[in-house]
Amino acid sequence: NIKNIEIIKIDVEGFERKVIEGLAKTIEKNRPIIILEVSVTTRNKFGSKNDFESVFPEKYSFYQFSGVTRENDTYKLTKFDYDLHDNHLDVIAVPNEKKIFLDGAFVNKLKRNKVVGG
Repeated sequence: NIKNIEIIKIDVEGFERKVIEGLAKTIEKNRPIIILEVSVTTRNKFGSKNDFESVFPEKYSFYQFSGVTRENDTYKLTKFDYDLHDNHLDVIAVPNEKKIFLDGAFVNKLKRNKVVGG
């Protein structure tokens, strides 16, 4: 009976596909931003970028945290590179209607709980 789900965080050690598929109706209805950890194991279970993206509803865009600067708690968001073979990536799946734009560019920095222009 939870209504208006805006964010879902998924960290299930390789079972991301099953969780996303199990939440399909909830994701379609609420169109939340989804933050998930994507590891080599996760990528292997999907097999390809198209397969990964296919478990999400239409019109979702994918970003990854990169350029972490711990001194000032700043993180950059860049387009998700499915083929990047880092051990773990935090990926953000954003419904297109919820993307935040500044002068036509996706906000590329977050500082703690507030958005920083970039």
